[in-house]
Amino acid sequence: MNLNYLTFLVLSLTVASVNTVASAQASSTAAPAVISADCANSTGQATSGDLAQEIAQLEVERVLLEVKFNQVHPVFAELDERQEGLQACLTQLQPDNQDLLTAANVGATESKIAEIEVIYANNQSRYADHHPEQQYLRESIAALRQHLDTLL
Repeated sequence: MNLNYLTFLVLSLTVASVNTVASAQASSTAAPAVISADCANSTGQATSGDLAQEIAQLEVERVLLEVKFNQVHPVFAELDERQEGLQACLTQLQPDNQDLLTAANVGATESKIAEIEVIYANNQSRYADHHPEQQYLRESIAALRQHLDTLL
């Protein structure tokens, strides 16, 4: 009974975080064209909160990519360029933005940790602990927790 309740809670949190991530990704796919066009004109279309969320998602993506790839991989250059552009826009919209950005980073990181932990738990019935997928998930969780520690 307790295991079922715990599973229900974890899955509920995952659904909530997936909805948050999905809405952030939906806005991030539409927002870059507006944001990169001209930051000064985007204040009505992209809020500082939206920009902070997108920057936070890029940070989480970077941490997860660092688990897979060497930092000289071309994907990091693209990620850095996009993040720098968003950071510049956020600075224009809200010059004192560190608290907002930190809160967004913490939220996105915690959400991704919870999501990956659920996947790891679900995979335990199919894969042994030494399976490459499980190893990758453990490494991802560890990297995200380390990133979270640097934020707090």
